[in-house]
Amino acid sequence: MEKGHIEILNSLKNDKIENIVIKEFQDLHISDYSIPAEPSADMSYQDIIVIAIKKGKKAYKLYNDLALKQIQRMQKSCS
Repeated sequence: MEKGHIEILNSLKNDKIENIVIKEFQDLHISDYSIPAEPSADMSYQDIIVIAIKKGKKAYKLYNDLALKQIQRMQKSCS
């Protein structure tokens, strides 16, 4: 796991939500139109990029979902 990912998850766990910035980005939907590829030793560069894009989209969704849940939890505790 990348060091930056570990820091984000730890800040969520430690209620340091004010330090998290959710950045918007334009999704070009490149991976939506590609054929799913399974990792293999003889993959093309394009297949590697498609897998990386799909994993990146999943990570982005995970962090957004975690941040939203943390915000909701903090809002409930303040009510």
